[in-house]
Amino acid sequence: MNNLVRVCAPRPLRNWLRSPSRSIQYIRHRLVYGIGIVSTLELLPGWSVKCHPASRSHFQSFEDDPAQRDELQAFFSHSSTGMKLLDIGAHHGLFTLAALHCGGSPARVIAVEPSTRAAEILKINLRLNNRADRVCVENIALGPTDGELKMLTTGPAGADYLVVPASTRPDTTFVPQRSLPSLLRETQFQPTHIKMDVESCEYEILESSIEVLASLKPTLFLELHGNMLRARGKDPARVPEMLRAAGYRQFLELGRAIDSCELASRKATARLVCLQ
Repeated sequence: MNNLVRVCAPRPLRNWLRSPSRSIQYIRHRLVYGIGIVSTLELLPGWSVKCHPASRSHFQSFEDDPAQRDELQAFFSHSSTGMKLLDIGAHHGLFTLAALHCGGSPARVIAVEPSTRAAEILKINLRLNNRADRVCVENIALGPTDGELKMLTTGPAGADYLVVPASTRPDTTFVPQRSLPSLLRETQFQPTHIKMDVESCEYEILESSIEVLASLKPTLFLELHGNMLRARGKDPARVPEMLRAAGYRQFLELGRAIDSCELASRKATARLVCLQ
């Protein structure tokens, strides 16, 4: 029955009907921006950003939610002047903007975002903060190989995120995909820092990138989604093994070192700083 509904009712329509209140808010945000109203937030002392109204609640969560606030503070703590960030899963660009703030005028970013609609908001946020000239936005997904990736749109209810389904679905959309080694080779970009928040696709990206990570030795900000990995048939215990094979020896969460066994058994999301 679920598959029948998925075939007969287009996913974009179901996305809009899933949460009427969020769909109305989605339209309102775009109307408000259309008449020139934007939001300004001070997320950390001394750092304010301008953003599209559609980004406000997402950006605000990094001030209001303790786990996300700690994640952002850890990013600041391990950033550096002139940093070159590869922002994998950039969404509306909060960490891209953070890197440009922390890294100063020499900092550069490649922001990878598979959702076309999220990428549009990201580009607006860059323009609002006069940072567009230092960022290359890649509207693609990263994965183990070059080609295409089947993903699900989330629409207004999911802030336009794209996610990889845990099983075969008839309502997926095809997104251009590059491997991390291919993207770096094509762009000639050598990141000093990588942020990866890809809702369980971290497994495939890391698995195909061990050699390039070992060579470049970037600081890695990683969201490890234990339960989501298991739902897709992936073993979270392999992730710390792959990181160690790439040369990473220290894993920090909230400034505390955690070992491979703890990472492998984690069910909830782990927000890590991985150091070589």
